[in-house]
Amino acid sequence: MRFYLPAIIVAAVAFAVPATASASEIIDRNASNVTLKVASNGQALVSYNARGKRWNMLAWGAVNAIHPTQSRPQVEFRIDYSGGYGTYKRDVWKTLEDTCRPYDGPELQWFVTGCKASDGSYWALQSWQRMLPNYGLAASPTQAVWELRLSHWSGPLPELTVNLNWAYRKYHHLFGSFTYLGKPVHGFKSTAAGVPLDTFGRNLYLDTFNSAYGKG
Repeated sequence: MRFYLPAIIVAAVAFAVPATASASEIIDRNASNVTLKVASNGQALVSYNARGKRWNMLAWGAVNAIHPTQSRPQVEFRIDYSGGYGTYKRDVWKTLEDTCRPYDGPELQWFVTGCKASDGSYWALQSWQRMLPNYGLAASPTQAVWELRLSHWSGPLPELTVNLNWAYRKYHHLFGSFTYLGKPVHGFKSTAAGVPLDTFGRNLYLDTFNSAYGKG
């Protein structure tokens, strides 16, 4: 039973703790049989089933999101859904040698798979339903999709703190902060409804348990 807060939040790196892929990049929807390999050159191969076929996607070129700035957009992966042929004119996915070790990083929510690269950085795939409607309404097939998201990071994770007190002596009041390496994370502009208008903005959602919106 979640509802939407018209607030701008940004992830300064891949995950919060317990982590969500706030600075992750969507790869596909309703994916299954997902596997991950990472070569020594830093290219990741994500293979999965979706939309009636098997995909072999290469991703590279991004590690750790940058702090919010108006001088440049947020970092993003370079992605080749042809498995390398579109970039190199050959099927890289067929010969890519996996050098990634088993994942031993922080616990991640909605974790699908991950690994530790030879350079010590972490790659991870997560999947969750970002498009669910507010107030626990029944979801349409479009809203119910599970998004498969990829992240790549090294070093410390951002820190999310949430506190609770009372407002006007009768309302629960939630407040907190989200920082990365001691700096606040945030967007710069949004619509009146809270939709981010830059590459740093993120929305915060809350789930309620046994509230006025329903049980469970």
